[in-house]
Amino acid sequence: MTPGTACRTSPVLLIVLVAALVTLAGCAAGTASDSNLRRSDPSEGSPATIDIPSPPKCGDLDGKTGVIESFCTGPGTATFDIGGQAGSITGGECREQGGYWLFNAGTMRSSEYKGMLPDYVEVALAADNGKVASNTVTASITTGGRDYSIRNAVGTHDADTTLLTGSTQEGGEPVTVHLRC
Repeated sequence: MTPGTACRTSPVLLIVLVAALVTLAGCAAGTASDSNLRRSDPSEGSPATIDIPSPPKCGDLDGKTGVIESFCTGPGTATFDIGGQAGSITGGECREQGGYWLFNAGTMRSSEYKGMLPDYVEVALAADNGKVASNTVTASITTGGRDYSIRNAVGTHDADTTLLTGSTQEGGEPVTVHLRC
């Protein structure tokens, strides 16, 4: 550039720079970890944010194709931790049947179900109280729209409480499940 001449910026470059600055400003204002993202009213001068759908509530899907049964009103509670992400489902049902102790909480579905996956916990183990060996239990959890099969689960069980530890079949994340009836 010759001294005394004006620097001219390409209009395309200017648009790209402005778009990058707007994007960076938006990233600084909020992160993907914001747990309560909702649509703000732009007329109030607040910035608009995106809607993040919540998983369906227990019982809301009853009658929909692929929904088998919902367990929403029982005394059972499942608390769990999958790879450091904690969660819980209440309203579960606990029962003994055919020599097995069964726990179900949330909405059970078949492969015909289409849509956001509802939260669900199911555990079946030998009805005997005491230590639970990995070859006597099957367990799975659906939470956050993902299915997890629990492998190598071991723990303890009595009539009111079950504690299991294992790992996910899908990625090997550590899992702890605590069931109360």
